[in-house]
Amino acid sequence: MIPTLLCLTFVLLAVSLGLGLALLRVFSTGSQQESGIPPGEDLVIRYRPMERLLDESDFEFIAAQRIAPKMVSQLRNERRKIFRAYLRSLRMDYSRLTFTLKKVMLDSAVDRPDLAKVLFENKVLFTKTLMRVEFQLAVHSFGVGTVQINGLVEALDSMRRQLQVLAPRQFAATV
Repeated sequence: MIPTLLCLTFVLLAVSLGLGLALLRVFSTGSQQESGIPPGEDLVIRYRPMERLLDESDFEFIAAQRIAPKMVSQLRNERRKIFRAYLRSLRMDYSRLTFTLKKVMLDSAVDRPDLAKVLFENKVLFTKTLMRVEFQLAVHSFGVGTVQINGLVEALDSMRRQLQVLAPRQFAATV
């Protein structure tokens, strides 16, 4: 009976600690999201390599050089990993901009339905495009097709421009 209670207490403590750490991580990312947004064209330029990273013409050229198919497959896998890293970074930048826009809305002395509308429309566009990219990435892992990122970077840059226009002081603080 005592070992069972001791074991149950240990498990409960471990789960509580894990939940506490997860909550701490969620709440601590809010303050980190306020900085690190590159200004202007830098944001678009940062993600330019994604456009060609999974371009099928590169793989066709390499295959035409009589490189072992296994090596071409490994290259595709490595490039997909790099692409996913870019995608994570793009999501984080988007989250930072969204966080800043929400903060502007909360801190505003007046109701800002224009910001709410921009946020909603842009979030729908970004999410829809992200789902398309994720599907194309899954198909690409089977060796079919390429991944088109058009729309993702545009949604991110559109959010940045809107924030810069609608709330220039808050945007300047994040850059």
